Amino acid sequence: MAWFIFQSVVVIVLAFLLGLLVGWLWWRRRKVHFGESEALTDLATQHGTASAAQQADLDHATAELAAKDAEVARLNGLVSDDAATVASRHEAIVAGKDAELADLAARSEADAAERADLSTRLDAKDAEIARLSAVIEGAEATAATHRDELASRDEHLAEKDAEIARLSAAATTVAVPVVTPAPAEAGGVTADSGPTVEPTEPTTQEIAGLATPVEETAGVEAPAEPVAAEPVAAEPVVEVPEPDELERVEGIGPRIGAALRQAGITTFRALADADTATLQRALEKAGLRFAPSLPTWSRQAALLADGDEDGFVRLTESLVAGRDTSGTK
Repeated sequence: MAWFIFQSVVVIVLAFLLGLLVGWLWWRRRKVHFGESEALTDLATQHGTASAAQQADLDHATAELAAKDAEVARLNGLVSDDAATVASRHEAIVAGKDAELADLAARSEADAAERADLSTRLDAKDAEIARLSAVIEGAEATAATHRDELASRDEHLAEKDAEIARLSAAATTVAVPVVTPAPAEAGGVTADSGPTVEPTEPTTQEIAGLATPVEETAGVEAPAEPVAAEPVAAEPVVEVPEPDELERVEGIGPRIGAALRQAGITTFRALADADTATLQRALEKAGLRFAPSLPTWSRQAALLADGDEDGFVRLTESLVAGRDTSGTK
């Protein structure tokens, strides 16, 4: 502002001096040509005109300078307002960023805690898997021992069956001795008291009586009539139920189904009534390992035997590969 006024004053002074110089020159000229008085008059007139014009320019410049000062003041106010707005916005942005950083830190801590919990649960699962592996190994060892015992028992039973077959064959080949009564003399003619008794199939009591020596029976009289064989009672006809598709039970495949049928478990009802030890023996006899889904077979088979298809579907949907995992969560 001061510089502008200084420049204006300098310009005005220079213009004034220039006007004086021009007026003087003009005056000198007018004095030479028209005379001194007329030159002075003209010079005064020109000086007045120039002074008025310069005053008008000065007034206009002053007005423009005032307008510029007002515009500068307005701009300074706007700049101050903008600075305050920018500062408030900056503070709001910084506060928002601080809140986001705090939230991210909290989420990071929560994620770290969750990862630690997951790690702990994974360790527990690994320990459970190791325990189950040890149990399975123990079950396999027990199953191998049981298989050896069953093989030994099968050999023993085979020997017993052979012995029973041999004794049965020996018992059936023993014949009842023919006893001839003492001859009676009649008129010097020897006559038999009756026909010779044909041997019949011995009964159990007769086989037991044969334990005495044959010589001790020489004096025993033969019965008048042959001993009729005891009637054999007819065995009742047992209706064999139609076999069911055991493979419908989740966890039972073709090999396990064949092993169960070989053990006499052919229906859903028989599978539902069988206990765990019976099912395990059936699997071991077929050379199969322990089935993890075995504890759920009875419930599935009971629903199928009762015809409860909806209940069977609901049960199998809650199982994982035939296993009930609700207690392990």
